[in-house]
Amino acid sequence: MSIALEENSVTLSCRGETALLSATEARDIATRLEQVVASEDWGDGDTRDLIVFLRRGADTLEGDKAESG
Repeated sequence: MSIALEENSVTLSCRGETALLSATEARDIATRLEQVVASEDWGDGDTRDLIVFLRRGADTLEGDKAESG
């Protein structure tokens, strides 16, 4: 899996598939991952790092939109 913050999206790639996520989509995925971690009492450091990256990426994308818009 790879994840990157691009100019207009958070890009998530895994096993040959790629998703371009808006700020809202990135936040939604982070929220759902947090729910799974809490309900399953599961979550390693990589999962928590992914959640943080998704949220920070969403914040950055929204900040960029506010500055340019």
